[in-house]
Amino acid sequence: MCLLVGLTGLIGCSANPRRAAAPRGPSASYVAMTRASEIFARGREAALAGDFDCAREYFARAIDALRPPSGPAPSDPQLLDFSYQLYESALRYEALAGPAEEAGTSDGLMASELTEIAEPQASEQAIVDAKEAIASDAGAVTYDIPITVNDSVLKVLAAFQTDLHGVIGRGLARSGRYIPMIHRIFQEEGIPRDLAQIALIESSFLAHASSPMKAHGIWQFMPRTGRHYGLTANSIVDERSDPEKATRAAARYLSYLHELFNDWYLAMAAYNAGEGKILRAMQRTGAHDFWELSASGTIRPQTQNYVPAVIAATLIARNPGHYGFDVEYEEPLEYETVLLDRPVHLRHLAASVGTLKSLNPELTTSITPRQPEG
Repeated sequence: MCLLVGLTGLIGCSANPRRAAAPRGPSASYVAMTRASEIFARGREAALAGDFDCAREYFARAIDALRPPSGPAPSDPQLLDFSYQLYESALRYEALAGPAEEAGTSDGLMASELTEIAEPQASEQAIVDAKEAIASDAGAVTYDIPITVNDSVLKVLAAFQTDLHGVIGRGLARSGRYIPMIHRIFQEEGIPRDLAQIALIESSFLAHASSPMKAHGIWQFMPRTGRHYGLTANSIVDERSDPEKATRAAARYLSYLHELFNDWYLAMAAYNAGEGKILRAMQRTGAHDFWELSASGTIRPQTQNYVPAVIAATLIARNPGHYGFDVEYEEPLEYETVLLDRPVHLRHLAASVGTLKSLNPELTTSITPRQPEG
């Protein structure tokens, strides 16, 4: 049973619908939006506490508060826009009811090649060298994600330049196959292109990379999250391995996370660990940004080092030679798309089955799947 009670205040959250500034004389719409915001805040508290039945009841009450008890439906554009925001925000918090082990992409665990990032090791001299490299990076480079340089970033960058140099170098070389496609899709979806380096940290750009938590592909989607963003995974096809389809899904997931947190660092952390873990950790600690949350010790070391790793990878990817990487990039993928109206064995489509499989890594058999759309 969820007891609905009067409220005395609001809890701020970037995912909450925006409250309108109070006009000189509060209108009926403003009064309704204020009341709905108050009820929504209680639902948010219940969702973060894990009481989703109670949260849904509050969210329904919040939406009802925006509807007149009788008469015509509201026509105030501001009220209608607020109603849409409130509904979308409620859906985000209700999504936290999903199984914890299915949240996010890899639940904080990275592909096997990059597990060392969980606790990067670097000597004091290597850290000093990393700091000097950043200071002398005089290229006229502008980034479209925030670039914070602190001890955590320096330690990861130093590890990338020393112990993990080979792993990062190989990942950068493989990135040549995918970066043009990723940049195109990210631009179409309206998110920063520098987020492409998340794939380097998640999978080292290995199309068949898998984590211990069954995350898969260059974007390391968990099965449930992949399905939510339109990626089919069954015994015949696993679209999490399809670089283009998975990149589109990753762009939309990252966009959603940014809407939820209004902060790219928190969005990155949530991409790795799951939005539920990050939201609840913020609720417990009162942290308002990633660095505060990381210092609180309430998130895993893998996630604490994840954002610094993306920052370090972005610095290197934008100026690899300066950071000691002589990269010979693989050629970008070039391909055409053919629509099939029935399942076909790959050997009937090309002389080289291996080439077709490399271009279609989502296929788990040598026969194309039967799909309603072809």
